[in-house]
Amino acid sequence: MRVMTFRFKLAPWTGRLSLAVVAPLVGFSCRFLRTIVLSHFLAPGELGVAIAITVVIATSELISEVGLNHVVLVRSGPEARQFLAAAHVLQLMRGITISTILALLCVPISSLFGIPQLWKSFLVAALIPLIRSFYHLGVHQVQREYDYRPYALSIGISSLAALCVALLLVLWIPDHRIILVSLACETFLLVTLSRWLSPIRYECRAAASTAREVLRYGLPLTANGLALALISQADRILVAGTLGIETLAVYAVVVGLAQTPISPVFEIFGTLGMSMMVRSKASPDKQLASFAWLMWLFSLLAFTYAAFVGLTLDLLAPLIYGPHYAVPQTWRVFITLTVFLATYRGAHTVLLLTQGHTGKLAIANATVGLGVLAAALAVRVYPVPEAILAGKLFGDTISIAVFHWAVFSSLKSSWRTVLQCLMFSLCSVGLFSIMISSLPNPAWSTRISLSAVCLVPLSLLLWRVYSSWKIRKLAFSGEALAAG
Repeated sequence: MRVMTFRFKLAPWTGRLSLAVVAPLVGFSCRFLRTIVLSHFLAPGELGVAIAITVVIATSELISEVGLNHVVLVRSGPEARQFLAAAHVLQLMRGITISTILALLCVPISSLFGIPQLWKSFLVAALIPLIRSFYHLGVHQVQREYDYRPYALSIGISSLAALCVALLLVLWIPDHRIILVSLACETFLLVTLSRWLSPIRYECRAAASTAREVLRYGLPLTANGLALALISQADRILVAGTLGIETLAVYAVVVGLAQTPISPVFEIFGTLGMSMMVRSKASPDKQLASFAWLMWLFSLLAFTYAAFVGLTLDLLAPLIYGPHYAVPQTWRVFITLTVFLATYRGAHTVLLLTQGHTGKLAIANATVGLGVLAAALAVRVYPVPEAILAGKLFGDTISIAVFHWAVFSSLKSSWRTVLQCLMFSLCSVGLFSIMISSLPNPAWSTRISLSAVCLVPLSLLLWRVYSSWKIRKLAFSGEALAAG
């Protein structure tokens, strides 16, 4: 009977998790496969141009980010529909602004990447944010009730279509124009499907008071978006500007192979965490218990993925993309530490978003800019990719300290759990990085031995995830919160 009860309670969460997984997993897989296809059929220079176009689009959208998908999720009650309609107005204005700026700056942007003759391609790319601005945010609002189906189908189908377009075009126009057609098809389908699948009627109107409230939540995220752009794209711009477009192709492919999976991981567990934390806001005990579980969960995810990257990146990159994309040992160490820190701060981000502390989140992410500054200075002295990777790691390390300050000031009772996670996780990944740095080009037997060593911290992290989940259940059942 106890087993049947456990299965009954687990079934809803299994269904929710499976739906939440679909969108980021399919989206990531399709982007990953598209990059593999392009790396084999395009010359490194043409692949570098395609990457430069995606960098420009991603950077422009990150810089103008105002968290509209988050604000429609955290708002409930009768005002929810008003906030959704206002968010659509602001989203449309944002898309028009981005596209206009990109169109006006297409010539200097292409010159920044060292390819001024291709300014027309950057002009065409300016249309994509405008198309995306008609997206229906209702597919995010229904996630409050754990309804992930509309969003999952929209992302999944449009991503698959974009991959199919790239596969069809790769033999006809084997150059960077493939990415323009693929992204345009993906964006158009995403908008169309979001309108069709959302259970909420699309409205685009905003009272002045509602628009101000949405902006009060979202404007601090503009600084956060700038910081995210620095995190994910500024290093690529530095590589292209200082080391050349072909070096950008190698750098972006190798670093992207390691870092791209972090985004779907956060989408999956961050989305579930957002829903969980929103429903825990009414009780401090429930909120602390939910956040403690998220902290240990993201610590487990961060160490597991960092260990996987450290053990396999130098094998996977040339195997998947070809021999041009070999991974030096120093790259592997820097990237291992970077992906750990980028994954680890996921729980912090969820807490700050659900509590509406977007200003603190922006400050925490903005400190990563110190890493970009350090990378820009270092690459002038040592014009090699390792200088940029070291600068990025410096910025990520500083940002972790600021993220902890933001969490302590937002949820003061969380200090014990946060420090426990930090100390244990940093010690584990630090020792692992020392081991892989001292073993260049390890044999398979050495990799297996290192994997076995990793099982010790993984087992302890799994136990902490399980025990913190039990404490959360006690908090939600109304029993006294046990010390954890």
